[in-house]
Amino acid sequence: MVAFEPAHLHQIELQSAQYIERTFIQPGYGEALASAGVAVTGMADGEPMVCAGVAKMWEGRGTAWLMMSAKAGPHMLTITRKVKQFLDTLEFRRVEMDVVSTFAAGHRWATMLGFTHEGRREKYYPDGGACDAYVRIR
Repeated sequence: MVAFEPAHLHQIELQSAQYIERTFIQPGYGEALASAGVAVTGMADGEPMVCAGVAKMWEGRGTAWLMMSAKAGPHMLTITRKVKQFLDTLEFRRVEMDVVSTFAAGHRWATMLGFTHEGRREKYYPDGGACDAYVRIR
């Protein structure tokens, strides 16, 4: 893992399940993520495989975000270990994350990272799609 840089967002080839892709065109998005809390990038062969971070909402509470490369498959065991280690170093007592409701692999991965399901959020995304809320409590 290396320190996250906003340029990494433009270098990563996102997997199709990544809802956030359209946001990349917004000026300043990467800079906002970098300044919102803590963030890292997992590299393989000089290319970002995952960009992840936790934005501080207030003291003790953060919201996790993640961008995963379509090429990450062969690196998933390492990525999972490193992201879990990253989460373990944080001082937040509560970290929240959302997973697109129809993305089964995302739900499994959230559980592997130590998150528990809190509930479903209907009509959550701008297109009316639903997500499921997960939380990791320390």
